[in-house]
Amino acid sequence: MEKQRFVTQAPIDDLEIDINIKNILYCIVKKWWLVLIFMAVSTAIAYAFTIYTYFPVYNATTSMIVNSNQIKVIGQDVVNINDISLSRQLVDTYTVILKSNRVMEHVVEKLGLSITPTQLRSCVSVYPDKNAGILYLTVTDPDPQRALHISKTIMEVAPDIISQTVEVGSVKVLDEAVLPRYPIPPSTVRNSLLGMLIGIVLGVLIIVISKYFKPTVISAVDVRSKLELPVLGSIPHMKKAKWRGRHAVPLIINSNVNINFFESVKSLRTNVLYLSEREDIHTILIAGATENEGKTTTSINLALSLCSRFKVLLIDADMRKPDVAGALHILGDVSVPLKLLLEHPDKYEKFVYVEPTSGLGVISLKESKLTSDLLSLPQFKGLIDQLKRDFDFVIIDSPPAQMHADATIISQCVDAVILTIKQDHAPLDVIAQTQNDFVMIQAKMIGCILNDARYMRSDAVDRYRYYHRS
Repeated sequence: MEKQRFVTQAPIDDLEIDINIKNILYCIVKKWWLVLIFMAVSTAIAYAFTIYTYFPVYNATTSMIVNSNQIKVIGQDVVNINDISLSRQLVDTYTVILKSNRVMEHVVEKLGLSITPTQLRSCVSVYPDKNAGILYLTVTDPDPQRALHISKTIMEVAPDIISQTVEVGSVKVLDEAVLPRYPIPPSTVRNSLLGMLIGIVLGVLIIVISKYFKPTVISAVDVRSKLELPVLGSIPHMKKAKWRGRHAVPLIINSNVNINFFESVKSLRTNVLYLSEREDIHTILIAGATENEGKTTTSINLALSLCSRFKVLLIDADMRKPDVAGALHILGDVSVPLKLLLEHPDKYEKFVYVEPTSGLGVISLKESKLTSDLLSLPQFKGLIDQLKRDFDFVIIDSPPAQMHADATIISQCVDAVILTIKQDHAPLDVIAQTQNDFVMIQAKMIGCILNDARYMRSDAVDRYRYYHRS
């Protein structure tokens, strides 16, 4: 057998933080719909709350200019920069005075208001413009007439209090307040945008928290660091076409298969061949923790890639949900009862279907009530040994390991087990439990395959650079 080189991975410790951030970003992008829902709901709540709690109030605004009494003659000029600078400093002082208790008490007393100076102060806002030396005073009140009276009264009492308090400078009214005709409109746009922002933050936060408490495998780094398993290959996601009303499995023998998908399977084959030669591996179980991990797709394509140089047999041992025949577009029922096959192991050739394009041999096993018991018989181990002698490679597709015991039973009859892990699918603890189940029975796990990867690292951490567009 031709020597092959095992594809190794680059050191990853210095890139772990970067990958964790990218993993989180991937999860956010993948669950964009959740962020969108939170954004829409939060925006609707903010809008409804603004409309429901809206109470019409009116603004009466007046403006005044701050003047300085300090004049310094330089040549023919009577106004200099110091005069302007002093006016700007007085703006801060006058802002405080206009909202002082002394001014508020005079206004309350003069208008006979039934509120305290502190309550009145909460209705008064002063906005200084230091560059122009102008003060804008706004009074907010549910009654437009009262808002106007308060604004004018402040302008009446403020100059005297200012002149008594500060000996330098004065204020003059620039624009007098007028009776407001319309109330302040509700801040629907501002509050809706704020609600939208809160919704986005909540959506992202929930995704991050769920990722923290229920982690999954996102990249090859997760496999190596958390499961301590070598990654034999990373298979990119491919959009499945339709065949006879159902999703068709992407196959490397099809002309429409993505080139990245094709090259990934070839790289997986290279690693498997290297391990086969080094450790004498010829019967391989493709296992997975849960449903929809891509075991069947991986099994078929690995077997097809080996067919170009070797005699290969593919066994569909997922008897409760066989998909190999359908994936290979095999018409009719070609399945064989496991019991019948064990009774006539020397006649297994009559149950082998040969795929015409690649020459791949296929045996599809039929479910039995005693499936687990039959797999545990010595005859099954003898059958696998016989197939090993007649074929260069025997690839076995199995049911989910966490749902049925078939995979762990078969693992004791084969040379090696490869664990298929779909990106961001099964919880990490479930995958770890599956790995532990195989370790407990001393099954030989040679590595895993990261399957259906939509997000791939593009630096030295992962070998592949996929720009998925399908």
